[in-house]
Amino acid sequence: MHYSDRLNILRWLLPVIVLLVLDGCGFHPRGQEMAPPPQLSPVWVSGLASHHPFYRELTHQLEVSGLKLATDEQAASTLVKIYSQKKDRRVLSVNARNNTVEYEILESLEYSIQRPPDPAAAEHLFLSANRILFNPGFQILGRDREETLLREDMYKQLARLLINQLAAIR
Repeated sequence: MHYSDRLNILRWLLPVIVLLVLDGCGFHPRGQEMAPPPQLSPVWVSGLASHHPFYRELTHQLEVSGLKLATDEQAASTLVKIYSQKKDRRVLSVNARNNTVEYEILESLEYSIQRPPDPAAAEHLFLSANRILFNPGFQILGRDREETLLREDMYKQLARLLINQLAAIR
């Protein structure tokens, strides 16, 4: 067998081996989280107004993951209670003139997941996400829009993390 033939075989065999190893270790491509079990449907989300951006993102991702939303709390198989949702912004770094160069923006969530037949009190769980926001100084509108986009991204991350918590319930 010639060297070029061996090289061609290796070129085709190597990706197959990599895929098998990654599949065996539990690796999942981004955006392919575990699906929550269908017996958790319908889900009732309380604690936030229906127009709140995190509430809209969470309910959207619940529906995309295959869970139905309950019309009221009594009809729900699973209760997700949001106790608090906080956002914060801290100065991360300053320049030589003592002007802010970067901010750290934070989103945190305190919640519980409860199955109604279970009389035990639900444990309070916490999730948080943070991002770095560069402060261009003179571009106020651009910075505000970037902060809004970063917060939307954090809402998506927190919703995915919460749904992963639901998926862990068996």
